[in-house]
Amino acid sequence: MPGYPGAATQVELDGDATHLYITVLGATGTIARTTCLVRPTPGTPTNPSWPGNCGVFTNLTPPDREPPDIREDTGFRAGGHRGTGAYDGGRRRS
Repeated sequence: MPGYPGAATQVELDGDATHLYITVLGATGTIARTTCLVRPTPGTPTNPSWPGNCGVFTNLTPPDREPPDIREDTGFRAGGHRGTGAYDGGRRRS
């Protein structure tokens, strides 16, 4: 989708009765958000199916934001140890 920052390290979902708001933190520190129309049901004549029911991602990164420490955001620790349940771009690692 246009504007998606890629290599997501964190995803936040929020919504109301008609919209789903998706905010993504990319590995480089980029924060982006999109809105998807979920009512009426996607794929019906008045609302296209995904991803057509979502807008482009808008960059919300503050201009003075420093890139994240990737080792902390992905659960990797010094010495090769990892935290548990680290989010890794959509795949859970044990």
